Amino acid sequence: PASALFVAGAEVDSKNFPALTPLAFTQAEAQSSASLYPHARLEAGGSVDSASVVGALPTTELFHFAGHALFDDVRPERSRIVVRPRGVDAATISALDLRRLRLVVLSACESMRASERVGSGFSGLSDAFLAAGAGGVVGSPWRVSDAPTAELMRAFHLSYSKSRGARTALRDAQIS
Repeated sequence: PASALFVAGAEVDSKNFPALTPLAFTQAEAQSSASLYPHARLEAGGSVDSASVVGALPTTELFHFAGHALFDDVRPERSRIVVRPRGVDAATISALDLRRLRLVVLSACESMRASERVGSGFSGLSDAFLAAGAGGVVGSPWRVSDAPTAELMRAFHLSYSKSRGARTALRDAQIS
């Protein structure tokens, strides 16, 4: 991709997200994956906030988020990726113009989980990205562990950076 954004949401705002603990491997995951792309930008640590993520999404072709995601089954539009101060929710994502965004990689718990509610417009984070025009989303419908996920994502990007096919890259990463 001509532009890629890798975000490591390792630092958690304990005031707004008191139940979440810091993740030890997200920064290394984002950094090692970003190193595979010549035009990648890495945002990590205290510099990551919702405004910078929302501002960068419409101009990037590949977006990788490594961190916490929260799913809201009652109000799926309130599901969010966790960055300072209060995260980026699905409603905000769905309102963006993301037609340039070819692939979204959500390396976070329940990022592909969908609401069972009928008629809610969209049913979670992955649907919000697709509703905004993103070409595809890779994520997890369940809770995942930090260290093995970082390893899987590194293998995914190693394959994707060569093949340019997300399905093949995910398959290769899972096999490895």
